[in-house]
Amino acid sequence: MLINNLLDTILIKLIEMPDYIFNSLIILFFCLVGILFPWLNDVVYGTYKRSYKVERVTFLIILSITLFYILYEY
Repeated sequence: MLINNLLDTILIKLIEMPDYIFNSLIILFFCLVGILFPWLNDVVYGTYKRSYKVERVTFLIILSITLFYILYEY
């Protein structure tokens, strides 16, 4: 019951959210999936490489730009 109420609240907030913030969250989600999923997959299977530092820095740059855009427009 609590989880259903929480999901309903999240969905209501997403529906009431302005379009630019919703679009930014979609972009951020795909950036997270694109960068973190291969990294976690390699960590699980033990093929982690040091070169992922570049990907993490790229993710932090994309994250900061997206958050700045959301906060600046809102």
